[in-house]
Amino acid sequence: MMESTMLMLASLLAVASAQSEYCRFTPKHTLCQFQGTGPHCDQLQAREVSAQEARYIVAEHNELRAKVASGRETRGKTFGQPSAANMNQLEWDDELAKVAQRFADQCMFGHDCLDCRRVARFKVGQNVYSSSSTRLDNSPNWRQALYAWYDEVARFNPQNIEPFVFSSPLGHYTQLVWAKTSRIGCGYTLYKEGPWWTKLYVCDYGSTGNFQDGQMYERGAPCSRCPSGTSCSNQYHGLCTGSSNNIRVQNKPVTSSPPAQVPGVGSPPVNANGQRLFTCDLDHDGCRVKFVGTTWKIIHTDSPQGRILGTAVTSGRTSELTFQQLVVPPRDGSLCLKFAYLKYELGGDAGVDLVISLEPLGGAGQRLEYVEHDSARGQMVHRAVQLDHVMQPFQVRAKASVPAWAFGQATVLALDDLELVAGPCSGSGGGGHDGFTYRDFF
Repeated sequence: MMESTMLMLASLLAVASAQSEYCRFTPKHTLCQFQGTGPHCDQLQAREVSAQEARYIVAEHNELRAKVASGRETRGKTFGQPSAANMNQLEWDDELAKVAQRFADQCMFGHDCLDCRRVARFKVGQNVYSSSSTRLDNSPNWRQALYAWYDEVARFNPQNIEPFVFSSPLGHYTQLVWAKTSRIGCGYTLYKEGPWWTKLYVCDYGSTGNFQDGQMYERGAPCSRCPSGTSCSNQYHGLCTGSSNNIRVQNKPVTSSPPAQVPGVGSPPVNANGQRLFTCDLDHDGCRVKFVGTTWKIIHTDSPQGRILGTAVTSGRTSELTFQQLVVPPRDGSLCLKFAYLKYELGGDAGVDLVISLEPLGGAGQRLEYVEHDSARGQMVHRAVQLDHVMQPFQVRAKASVPAWAFGQATVLALDDLELVAGPCSGSGGGGHDGFTYRDFF
């Protein structure tokens, strides 16, 4: 009995000692203030990153960093990204993974503070991503998260490499390819959030990047100015690595997080006119979505429309809803976009546009938009919009912004019955109205 008590006491002292190591940075440190999973983790289905997934995360990060470092990234706000002379190869770090997992275990989308995730060796940067679906899918999709961060490159201006100019909407990309960063550790949870099954991905980076007026990386021939003690990697051309971290990681996607296999990409399938390519009707199907800005929720109404997706956008804010399914267009590029919407301004005089866009895979290529100017107070309006010359795989996105000067204004939005059909729209493409009352939102 005494021996058992002493072992328990020793264990408790070890835990307390480990906690105090991080509490010295700040009492709010993730490993100091949180113990286990948090109260927001409703119906927790999965957590942690497997060894196989860790190898994939490291490999994919290094492939993307090598693409930039070797000058092969042609996207950018003004022109492609210049090559890097001093970009490190990343390796997995168990301590960073421990901190990232503890933060993911709180099941709250957002960032912890800079000191809340730091370790003794360095300050730590962070990328966070979440996706939600009405359907339960137990498989993490790390590729989706990584490319959501990396594809911000399409809007990054290379003039901001040095001196570095931080931009919050592009900070995921700039941290991902910050030259001096050499370590990464990640966490993952899958949990219920109201009607949504939410996957939360967290990656911590050491040492941190995104220093305002700092140097994102040094321009020059790949590996021409590798840090002391490192040399050009044999595995990832353009990255610098030392003998201690020249580890061989799996250079192909693992089965639990493979690249999306898109049937017909590069050789689009022949779709008969009228064939349904994509649909989102909440009364019958689940919809995988990702939202940025204000939260979109499933609303149960007593109107003929049934269940809808709704949100409210207030002064100075933007809401962006992306349907995660990748749509492959028919070979002739002809599509009919059908959807129902409600747009209702609560006071104020600012007209708020609802923008429905087709976002090409990877951010490259032509972006098509349809803009809905009209308000639809108390009514759900149906639209059918003809789109031609759509030649690349894409995702559907809805976006609306309320200007900052429109103080006190809020715009209510709702979407439902979204559908993409191959070929021309039948009929006039106009829209009738459903009987729908504003009170259905509450």
